Amino acid sequence: MIKKMIGFFLASSVFLYFNAHAANPNVPDPVTVKPVKNSGFYVSGQLGWGWTNTGELFDGFIYGGKSKHSVHDDGLAGRLAAGYNFNKYLGLEIGTSKWSDATSKWTDSDSSMDTIYTTVNERKIKTAAIDLLGKLNYRFDNGFGLFLKGGVADVFTHRNESYRRYDNKTSDVYRDKNNSFDNIWLPEVSVGVSYQLNKRWAVDMAYTKIYSSIGAAFGMPDNDMATLGLTYNFL
Repeated sequence: MIKKMIGFFLASSVFLYFNAHAANPNVPDPVTVKPVKNSGFYVSGQLGWGWTNTGELFDGFIYGGKSKHSVHDDGLAGRLAAGYNFNKYLGLEIGTSKWSDATSKWTDSDSSMDTIYTTVNERKIKTAAIDLLGKLNYRFDNGFGLFLKGGVADVFTHRNESYRRYDNKTSDVYRDKNNSFDNIWLPEVSVGVSYQLNKRWAVDMAYTKIYSSIGAAFGMPDNDMATLGLTYNFL
């Protein structure tokens, strides 16, 4: 995963650089770009790839037999936010994030009391969050900038589980379904780099992580996303 993250940021950096020059071919060299307004409201959107890391929750149960399972816990992810920059260094924003659904399927065999069962379990987890983040900015005169965000996120999960157990002798089938909703407040951190295209528009790339050290007991692993974003500044 580390190699994928490094490759993602390198490719994104090249994209941002050449895209900025392609969109403004007549603009002077970036070193002459004047700083934009340091305070004001803004809205932003980010889209990229996310990981809900739910594989650790999908281990199959082994009842004296064999267990086979498959997990898919990554996919498209994104975030929408609105915020306010108090000055060139400090800001505050509120946002909402969504990850692709995580799915799993595992099959167990159970042999006991002269009866052989085959159990099939399927689970889907939907994950979303609402967050409140403080923001530290550092802007260079050439249009580039660095930012660090930190705060809390209210993470919501909706779990849809189905259970089927087959009696291999009598062909009887036992079925069960369960839906559950959970939410918990967890710490969130995001770090990234931005480039100011003009006074109103900026692009960015970021890596965001919601930590579950206090939420693991509730069955909520870390949530990550690597994104490219676009910001509109109100003047």
